[in-house]
Amino acid sequence: MNDPALSRLDLLRFLERVQVADLERTHRWIDDEERRELERRQGEQARPEPPDWLIEYGLNRDSLPTAVHTGECTMTGKRSEPTDSDTIRRALAADVKPCSFCRPDTELSVLDQGVPDGSGNPACRTGRWAELRRRLTPTEASRTAPRVPRQR
Repeated sequence: MNDPALSRLDLLRFLERVQVADLERTHRWIDDEERRELERRQGEQARPEPPDWLIEYGLNRDSLPTAVHTGECTMTGKRSEPTDSDTIRRALAADVKPCSFCRPDTELSVLDQGVPDGSGNPACRTGRWAELRRRLTPTEASRTAPRVPRQR
């Protein structure tokens, strides 16, 4: 810094080169950010509209549908495919579970079918009430079996 061989003018010219390099780097950063912003806007404009309805399938590629969703639902899985409202209505009539988050059955005005006790139990809606009642009714063996205390 205190080198007598460098004059004050040499030091100022060095500072000028450093600042010009910094300014050029800042201009490159600005150009890159403008390009990214333009690409983001073009991507938003080119994005297709979301489908009105989605049907979700199970893990097996030949599996039956497991759930139905509205197109804006954020709870859809990776195995969802777009479909039309008639397919969704048929799936709901065939006991495919509606998403409890987006409620496509409510949006389509599909009423619960065959609720014998009016409880709104999902098993009642799907027509499996007798099966559920059979499984929940204690058997004679379970009524007479001694109770085992729980370990703490």
